Order: sequence, then C-alpha cells, then structure tokens
Amino acid sequence: MRLLIIIVAIQQLLDIASTWYALRTGIGREANGWLARVMNHFGVLPALLLTKMTLLAVCWWLRPPWQAYAVLAAMYTAVLINNARAIHQGRQNRP
Repeated sequence: MRLLIIIVAIQQLLDIASTWYALRTGIGREANGWLARVMNHFGVLPALLLTKMTLLAVCWWLRPPWQAYAVLAAMYTAVLINNARAIHQGRQNRP
C-alpha cells in the first residue's frame, strides 16, 4: 500500500506541473468545470494546490483501503496521459 500512496503522491505533483504548464503557456484548458471555476476565483496554482492538499487531507483522515489508492492511481494515469497529449498537440499547433 505504501508504494501506491507514493505513486499517487507523485502523480499529484505531475498533475500540478503539467496542468500549470499547459494553462500558463495557453496550449491547454482545464477540462474539469468545477476546478476551472476555482481557478478563476483563486488563480491557477493556488487552486491546484488547494485541491491536491484537500485530497491529501481526505486520504489522511479517512485512511482508505489500498483499492482506493489503486483507483486513484489508475484515474490519474489517465489524467496525466491526457495532459501529455494536450501539451504535445499544443506544441505542434504553435506557429
């Protein structure tokens, strides 16, 4: 279970970095409507940090079983693949 927690934590950092990069450079947009509204209110980086810290706090408080971390790891693998594709396509579409 410790390995899954580490994987999910690393994925959160990669999601912050890739989302921030895509939004900062203008080659991507936030697909999560709720998070986009939070970003508009607080700013991109604060909103990303707030949501990731909230996820961390909920995991710390609830102490979910390893299966929950496996689901998070699978879900964020898909998110990171999507972020990488958006960044790659955005770079190719630049003049």
